[in-house]
Amino acid sequence: MKKLPRRHAPKLFALFMAACMSGLMSALLTFINIGVGAFPQPWLHNWGIAFCIALPCILVLAPIGQRVVAHLTE
Repeated sequence: MKKLPRRHAPKLFALFMAACMSGLMSALLTFINIGVGAFPQPWLHNWGIAFCIALPCILVLAPIGQRVVAHLTE
């Protein structure tokens, strides 16, 4: 399998994290609000919205967070 160039790693990481975090958070909140009954359809709808918000946030905030952490650590 051909791998992507290393320069794409931050964007791929952001994509992976946005998918995982938005999926887990929307699944948990959907489950809490509606239960198991009609779970898949509302969850997929909510996940789509959450992912569209999470990906740009991670792409913008991750570099800022990395600089803050680098400044606060040795």
